[in-house]
Amino acid sequence: MTGAFTPVGRAAARIGHLAVLRAQLLDHLRAVGGVRTLSELAAELGRDGVLLRADLDLLEAEGLIWRRDMTWAPFGVDLTEPCWWAPRVPFPAQSEGRP
Repeated sequence: MTGAFTPVGRAAARIGHLAVLRAQLLDHLRAVGGVRTLSELAAELGRDGVLLRADLDLLEAEGLIWRRDMTWAPFGVDLTEPCWWAPRVPFPAQSEGRP
């Protein structure tokens, strides 16, 4: 029964560690100033791609980074790969009624 219980101290340490990793990811994207694919980010940061994608999705949902699909057509076949970038100065979200 105690195996399912996580002490608050350990849970807080894990949450803090995840916050640090997300902050490092955001700082890295802002520093490089260009778009990066998932494989490039994983290699540059030395992180697991699955966990990195979860952090990218979270930062994108918060509006701190943007995702675009990069498309190219080698050999006549269209290939699409997502890539991410972060503006150096965060842009405020536009409300529906504002131009």
